[in-house]
Amino acid sequence: MQRHLAVGAVLWGILLGTASGQLERYAVAGSALLLPWYLGAMEVLVEEGVVQPESMPGAGLSGGAVTAMLTCAGVRPMDQYQLLKGALVDCYESWDPTSGMFPCNGQLSSIEYKGFSTLYDPSSINSIAEKCSHVGIAFTEVDPNDPTMNTLTSTIVANHSTDEAILRDLISSSFISCSSMSEPYFVNGGMATVDGGYSTTLSDLCGGNETSCLTIQVYYPNTTEAGPVCTTQDNVDAAIAGELVSQCLEVAGGTFNQSAKGPPPPAWANFTSIGDLPTSCPAGPSTFMPPGEADIYPGKYIPLNYSCFEWQCMAYIPYPDRLDDLFNLGQEEARAWIRANAGIHGLLNNASSNSADGSDDTRNEVTSWAYGQTWCGFGATLVSLAILINI
Repeated sequence: MQRHLAVGAVLWGILLGTASGQLERYAVAGSALLLPWYLGAMEVLVEEGVVQPESMPGAGLSGGAVTAMLTCAGVRPMDQYQLLKGALVDCYESWDPTSGMFPCNGQLSSIEYKGFSTLYDPSSINSIAEKCSHVGIAFTEVDPNDPTMNTLTSTIVANHSTDEAILRDLISSSFISCSSMSEPYFVNGGMATVDGGYSTTLSDLCGGNETSCLTIQVYYPNTTEAGPVCTTQDNVDAAIAGELVSQCLEVAGGTFNQSAKGPPPPAWANFTSIGDLPTSCPAGPSTFMPPGEADIYPGKYIPLNYSCFEWQCMAYIPYPDRLDDLFNLGQEEARAWIRANAGIHGLLNNASSNSADGSDDTRNEVTSWAYGQTWCGFGATLVSLAILINI
C-alpha cells in the first residue's frame, strides 16, 4: 500500500506545537463501536479544562472526528453518549444473527441517512463551520488511477466553508468500503474517499509535532504495561480480512459473510465512477493504518477486565450491558492521566467524579461553555453520523 500525506492541499497547520510542554492541540483517532470510551474520556478532559473545545485546535479521524466536531459545537460528551447508547441498544436488539453482517451495519447507516435528510437544514446559518474552523477532519483520498484502491492520501481539512461540507467530510472520514454503504468509496467534491483510518496517524493529526499535542486512541497500543498487544499489524490485517469479525460474531451467536454489503447509497450521496476505481463490491483498501502510540489509551493506568480479543470484539458488537462500562472506563483513564501529568503540563489535579448515569459533582468554571445553546438539528445530525458502525 502506498500512503501519502496531503500537506499543501489541506487547511491544517493551525498553531503548530512548540517545545514548551504546554498542550496546544489535541488529536483523536478512530473508534468503531468503542466510541463510548472516547466520550467518557472527553467528558473529563473538557470539564477539567485540559481540552478547551471552543478555542483549542483539534483533529480527528472517523469516530474521533465526530467526537471533536460535536464537542466543539457545544454538545456535551455525556449527552452524545446517551443518544448513542439508545441507538446502539435498539440496533443490537434488532440484529439478525443469520444476516452475515455484524450488528448495526445496515440499521445504523439508515439512521445516518435519516439524520442527514430530516434534521439537516441547508438554509440554516453555517454556525458550526464558523464556530469550529479550528477542528480538522481526516479522511482518505483514493488515487483514481489505482484499481486496487491501495494508493492513498491522508487528507485533513479544517476551516470548512459550510455545515454541509462538514457533514460530507465526516461521512468520508467514517466510510468503510462496501460496509457503510454498498459502494467501494464515497464521492466527496469529486474525490473518491474512504475512512481516515486507512491512511492517517496521530502524528498526522498533530501536524507533525506531538510535543504539545494531546493524543487519544481507543485501542490497545502496540506495547502496554497493563494489557496484551492488540493493534499489531497482524491483527489489523486480520480485521480487514474478516478473521477477527468472524470470530467475534461466532462468539456472539452469529455468522460473517465477507461478501455482505451495506445498504445502497441514498440519492444525496451521488455515487459516480471515478477513474479506474472499481464500482462494485467487494473492494477497498487492503489494510488500516495503525494510529501509533497515544498519551491516553485504554489500560494505561486503569486495568481493564477485558482481554484483547474481547476489547476488539466490542469494536464490532455493541453489547448493551457493556456500554456504560466503556464510558466510565474512558472517564477513569482520563482522570488518571490528569493526575499523572499535572506537573508536566501544568494541569490542575482536580478531576471530578462523574459517571455514565449523568451525575455531576463539580465542574471547572473554565469549561462552563454553552452545551445546550447549539444542541439543535445539526448536532442531532452529527450524532446520527457518529452512530455508524465503522467510525
